Amino acid sequence: MLTPSIYMYIIFISIVFYLVKEGYWNNSFTNLYTTIKSNLKLFLLTLSLTIFSILVLDLPISEYFSDRDNLTFLNHIIAMINNLGDGSFIFSLFTTLVIISLIIKKDKYRRILLISLSSAIYAGLFNLFLKIFFNRARPYVNLNPYKLFTYGNTHIFRSDYWSMPSGHTIVAFAAFIPLAIHSKNKILKFFFINLSILVAFARIYLFKHWLSDVIIAAFLGTMIGIMTYQHNNIKQNNETIKAL
Repeated sequence: MLTPSIYMYIIFISIVFYLVKEGYWNNSFTNLYTTIKSNLKLFLLTLSLTIFSILVLDLPISEYFSDRDNLTFLNHIIAMINNLGDGSFIFSLFTTLVIISLIIKKDKYRRILLISLSSAIYAGLFNLFLKIFFNRARPYVNLNPYKLFTYGNTHIFRSDYWSMPSGHTIVAFAAFIPLAIHSKNKILKFFFINLSILVAFARIYLFKHWLSDVIIAAFLGTMIGIMTYQHNNIKQNNETIKAL
């Protein structure tokens, strides 16, 4: 008998296959490079902030949050916000919303939801390689912000050494930025952007990541969100024109 987790993997693989087949990730690396290049000043600022954070801010900030009271009401709220960046939660949420949009025949919602879903999945997979590459110890493992590239200690496939970049943060930004771009409502734009920022804060507050981890993750998630939205929005507009 198949377990729920097996069913989830089957659904995940099926959706990934569909997204690849429909071209949601066509030329994704080239498009991501182009998007980052067109935001070069922001990239350089992010790089500078990340380096400055590693050298100056990471340790004192993590030390501060390491001493927080684990029984406060705020911690429960932060933990709920933290779940909004969890890959399995984002996947389940957007997959459910896509299915609902199909049932009620709201094609415009289905399109943007699929764009956000594809952006989040791409960000999660891309981030996995970055985590393995940087191989950085999380603050709760070792309060040493300089502990990166620890391949020699056989930590390469241990999640305790997958601190940089923050997976929750990059997935949250990648999922919600397309919604923020697409929305014409300023309140909704503000909501989606700040939801992502709150997830990033939660990762630091819960002592799971260094500040520099979420800085670089927020940038990459934003770039992936912009790239995925622009690529697929143009693709869908072209398909609409061809159909006329």
